[in-house]
Amino acid sequence: EPTVLKIDVEGAEVGVLEGLRTALQSSCRLCYVEVHPDRMSNYDSTTDDLRSLFEECGFDLETIGQRKDDEYFLKAVTRE
Repeated sequence: EPTVLKIDVEGAEVGVLEGLRTALQSSCRLCYVEVHPDRMSNYDSTTDDLRSLFEECGFDLETIGQRKDDEYFLKAVTRE
């Protein structure tokens, strides 16, 4: 199972991470995500869903950069 993930899936972030939930809860310690809020509704999800998923899996979140007005980079690190 992966320990570090980098996700850039143009709005499908929540679905991809839901599929990786087992890895998020066991082996993964660090995850970088390019978040596309304007495209997430195409996949029936929101940024709140994304943040909730990470928090449920035991991660602390930090916004580490902005790509465009509505896209940003999120760093998720497991709580120690």
